[in-house]
Amino acid sequence: MHDDLGQKSLAQNLAEFWHPAMLRRSWSERLDLMSDIYRQLHRFSASDQEYERWAGQLVAAVIERLGEPPITDPHQADLYACSPDPRHWSAAFAWRYGGQKSSGRPDQRCWPRYAVNLLTEIGIREEWRKCRLIDLSRGGARIALIGQHPYLPPETTLQLVLPTAGTFDSVVVSDRRVGLGLRFLRRNPSGQRINTTA
Repeated sequence: MHDDLGQKSLAQNLAEFWHPAMLRRSWSERLDLMSDIYRQLHRFSASDQEYERWAGQLVAAVIERLGEPPITDPHQADLYACSPDPRHWSAAFAWRYGGQKSSGRPDQRCWPRYAVNLLTEIGIREEWRKCRLIDLSRGGARIALIGQHPYLPPETTLQLVLPTAGTFDSVVVSDRRVGLGLRFLRRNPSGQRINTTA
């Protein structure tokens, strides 16, 4: 309990430290800055579990320090979806799937997309790397890579580990600042990892 309170207090202090930089940025730029902060947190965390707690609490603190404005931007929704606070991720979910106005482009996804905030792994050329699962649908997922990683252009094949669901052969279909878009090719038996090529 005391550890949780201590982490929350430190997360609030970090949010306060980064607040001036956040104010000067758009929601897209805030996501980029948070990605840099995530990498630093992961580097100095004692374990993945500690990193998960830190990352979630910091996102919630950053949003609170910004005044928790109503969601009006897809990048803002991406940030809110990473918060463990039900007010934040439920707002992101409602904005994405509750009939928000689009930018004029039709949504070409075959399946609805659901906000996720989960640390997992991808396999590339027989090497396994940490990543954050941002959102998930029946046909694919969006991930953010953690730490140093090679450039993964569209058509790169890899494996994505989904806890309790096994590993999925996937292909990169988009490369954006807010994460890699993946399309699932096939599901492998739970826990099985196979060699991949790129």
